[in-house]
Amino acid sequence: WSSEKGPCISSLVFILCGMKRKMDPSSSSEGPISTKMNKDNSDTIDDSLYSRQRYVLGDVAMKKLGKGSVLLSGLGGLGVEIAKNLVLAGPRAVTLNDVAPATVEDLATQFYINPEDIGKNRAVVSSPRVAELNPYVQISTSTDDLSSVPLSFFDVFTSVVLCDVVDQDFLFKINDYCHQKGIHFVVAEARGAFAYAFTDFGDNFEIHDTNGEEPLETFIQNISSNRPAVVTSMEHMRHGLETGDSVQFRELVGMDALMNGVYEVTVLSPYTFSVDVDGASMASYVRGGIAIQVKTTTTMTFQTMRASIAQPNILINDFAKMDTPATLHKAFQALHRWSGGKNLPRTWNEEDASNVVALAHAIGAHEAHESHEQADVIIRNLAYTARGGLSPITAFMGGFVGQEVVKGLTGKFTPLNQWFYFDASEVVPAHGNMHHLSQGTPQEIVSASGLLSPRAYGQLLVLGQDVCRRLEELHVFTVGSGAIGCEMLKNYALLGVATAPTGRIDVTDNDLIEKSNLNRQFLFRNRDIQSPKSVTAAREATAMNPAMHIIAHQLKAEPATENVFTDTFFTNQDVVVNALDNVGARTYVDRRIVANQRPLLESGTLGTKGHVQVILPHMTESYESTRDPPEKDIPFCTLKSFPANLDHCIQWARDKFQNMFVDKPSEANKTFDNDNYEEYLTQGGARPSAVRHLLKLIDNRASSFDQCLLVARNKFATYFSNSIHTLLRSHPVDQMTADGIPFWTLPKRPPTPLVFNPEDAAHLDFVIATALLWAHVFKLDVPAEAVAASTNGKVVALNRDWVIRELAKFGPLPEYVPKHKRIETDPKAEKPVEQDDPAELRRLLEVLRGRLDAIYVSQEDGKGGKGKQAESKSVLGGLAYDRTFLEVEEFEKDDDTNHHIDFIAATANLRARNYSIQEGERLRIKRIAGRIIPAIATTTSAVSGLVALELVKIATPTSLPLDKYKNCFMNLALPFFALSEPGGVTRSPVTKTVSLTLWDKWEVRGPDLTVEQFVQWFEEKFKLEVVGIFQDVMMIYMPLLPTHRKRLTQKLASLIQKPIGDEKYVPLIVSFAADDDGQEPTGPPVRYWFE
Repeated sequence: WSSEKGPCISSLVFILCGMKRKMDPSSSSEGPISTKMNKDNSDTIDDSLYSRQRYVLGDVAMKKLGKGSVLLSGLGGLGVEIAKNLVLAGPRAVTLNDVAPATVEDLATQFYINPEDIGKNRAVVSSPRVAELNPYVQISTSTDDLSSVPLSFFDVFTSVVLCDVVDQDFLFKINDYCHQKGIHFVVAEARGAFAYAFTDFGDNFEIHDTNGEEPLETFIQNISSNRPAVVTSMEHMRHGLETGDSVQFRELVGMDALMNGVYEVTVLSPYTFSVDVDGASMASYVRGGIAIQVKTTTTMTFQTMRASIAQPNILINDFAKMDTPATLHKAFQALHRWSGGKNLPRTWNEEDASNVVALAHAIGAHEAHESHEQADVIIRNLAYTARGGLSPITAFMGGFVGQEVVKGLTGKFTPLNQWFYFDASEVVPAHGNMHHLSQGTPQEIVSASGLLSPRAYGQLLVLGQDVCRRLEELHVFTVGSGAIGCEMLKNYALLGVATAPTGRIDVTDNDLIEKSNLNRQFLFRNRDIQSPKSVTAAREATAMNPAMHIIAHQLKAEPATENVFTDTFFTNQDVVVNALDNVGARTYVDRRIVANQRPLLESGTLGTKGHVQVILPHMTESYESTRDPPEKDIPFCTLKSFPANLDHCIQWARDKFQNMFVDKPSEANKTFDNDNYEEYLTQGGARPSAVRHLLKLIDNRASSFDQCLLVARNKFATYFSNSIHTLLRSHPVDQMTADGIPFWTLPKRPPTPLVFNPEDAAHLDFVIATALLWAHVFKLDVPAEAVAASTNGKVVALNRDWVIRELAKFGPLPEYVPKHKRIETDPKAEKPVEQDDPAELRRLLEVLRGRLDAIYVSQEDGKGGKGKQAESKSVLGGLAYDRTFLEVEEFEKDDDTNHHIDFIAATANLRARNYSIQEGERLRIKRIAGRIIPAIATTTSAVSGLVALELVKIATPTSLPLDKYKNCFMNLALPFFALSEPGGVTRSPVTKTVSLTLWDKWEVRGPDLTVEQFVQWFEEKFKLEVVGIFQDVMMIYMPLLPTHRKRLTQKLASLIQKPIGDEKYVPLIVSFAADDDGQEPTGPPVRYWFE
């Protein structure tokens, strides 16, 4: 899952759902007033803010979310992470509750608490900062002691979330009441390197979409005439269904009765499934048909915590630790019993830890596969570190639990059923090194440890001074400061990364902040829009921890910036962290870290899915070792003539936009930005099609908005009528193949030409979007009487009645003139490449010259020469002579006032209508056309927490074995987690005695080395015969070339091109002679050090 690939609570005078509650006046604050979704109970969704989240949740769930009210109690590190993610998601109201004052321990995980806030109420301090995250969410503050309020206090909330509560009887009491009242109940707790969560959404919780995936569609090859009827999908097409899914059928020829219902499937194989119908009672299947998955509502039943605690249903997240969750289930119960709802065990205190272990033993026997000794170590570590905190744990759990709360509010995705435990015991040091952490005040302990981060104490209790000191000294290069980048910088601030004088964080991102970023890139605010991401994120992270040393770059990591991000720069890093959203950039960084043998923490998100990959020199495979294959291109003939689904129609529309509003105006501008445009075309290698495009542009030139409407109407006829008539002339609807099968058989759909009707909303949408874009290309104003709405001088909507009246003035469309075109039908055929045709090019240039001259009149230009001036106001009229340029509509998906998506949506849906394909919603079309990566804050937070945890492991002074590191694939929608050991590096033979890994490179040193000595180095060291030395594409030495033999005595340094910058080596490509078996050995990269 690539990608890119994305809530919480505060205080108000408590007026919710028409009910009033008296609260502590000193703890109440009025949240900011909103104008859209949430505070005014409006169903309007601010797409400029929520667009990426809408693609994950959908509008139905978003509107349900906007009506939810949440109580979140416990504003420690875990609580504030849940609050952040929840508020970014956008419920109507969130109330932040806490009675506890901020402590020095909180600084390790609570990013909205600063040292000067110690002693103040955590909810009061956090609320105004949480409120800044989303102006559409009512944030209220409560300092009530929830153990003392009447239970009716909870009635006004949709969901109740309790964090870090150690009083088990209190949890039982509140949960029992919420269960009875239908209030969703969530518990979460993080202690040291361990955490757990519990959910109870009632007896009959309805889930409207279990996984959030697009409904599956499969083309059918056959349906059997028996009971159950067996459905076979088209050859090589996996149906992707699971037993229990529901499907409906359409476009069947034969078995028509099967299209009248919804059927549950039983999967037989990846290509077959059965439905419980009597196929023999129906007409026989003939051909075609599509099986479409139908999303159905399912119901989950939850038990209370009191009822389920004895026999918990626990979600496993790491199959290498199958028994650990059961141990932690007892360990947390023992912790709660030890505390009696009050204090936690003393830090690294043997007596208290032994008592907790004894309580755990009393709860129940250990699991059969986990020894008492192994279990006791886990229980002791929980007791030792319970007073400490680790920000990677709270970040991960904050994302996971935040998404569970959203599930309860929306019914979208499958909730946790019902217990979840997480541990990071790999980072907890041995007990023998930690006694000193239990002696002295926090300030004395931090000072004695030599740490400089003001947030060090809480994590020092968990990690020990060696790891904390190493974190402060790290050099980290973070590539990207978007959603994951912001979360990582926050994690660095809490972990104290680069707070020592020798530490340093470099972060780079060339993007500017946009409003849509604010929904998940939590370091940014409205005031930061159009500011550099890297600079802003670095500023905000430094505010959290002023001791950090951060340098922000506004550059891409790419070959063009290797003068900044040199090999030396990479070599100086302790670890590189990717926070990128595309495969190309990930691959580039991966190659750089392999070449320079640096660790890489790679991650990404896609909606509710996320991945984390740990890449360690000489230990693991790299990112490029296992990355997904590139997406398959849509076959040319499918796109051109035979679309099978809406995606094909959207890509076709996207291509039409590119051709009409980008390529043709751009070609015209480039052509006429020359003193002699004919010479430019002939000597520039132009094909005849380039001149044809210019001629079409001239034919469709416009000097008034009415002419733009005419062009748009004629384009409708070209796209959706004339081209379809031409296709059907070549392949009539009743055409049969040589095998006697109808040519038009799924996935080929016979099209129907559309007849233009301005009363049809979709037809008019196309004309309006096309006309507005064409007017912008030609720099034309829209008549005032035509404008229905405008924003900042931009026309947003036209008066549709006015447009219809204007279109009526044009008369009938020109009659279709039959064309004889060869229609490509081979799905393997690629788009034809135009050949040079000088004679045709010259002919077309003569036509172009005459066409341009026809629209000009001669007159003196005032400079003693002849010039040309347009007879009309057409911008094109001046192009060839006075270089006034057309506007080029570079595609921008996120500006809904530019009509780009309007055009593509209208065009795609009309294309779909041609082929009887189900039309799509604008939001979906925008996502596909813009290749938008769906994103939510919860997944981002969870992923970044796991990345930060692996960073802590890398910082461990003593190298950990590979099985202590964890890759992860997750899907919060299910929920599903797969933590696993990173894939080990593989060795490949070079010769019979030499083998290498992807991390190896050969380094040859010597400024005075001759070519012959360089060659001998390989012969003596590896018994390899050099047959070629190359630097990039430059040939340095090839023994087969007679002129190269004299180079043997020359110094190699005199033959290479020295790099620009401070690098003292060059990468060389060295090829070797084939071995006895005829195989050419492939060596690793070679670096030649010339100084």
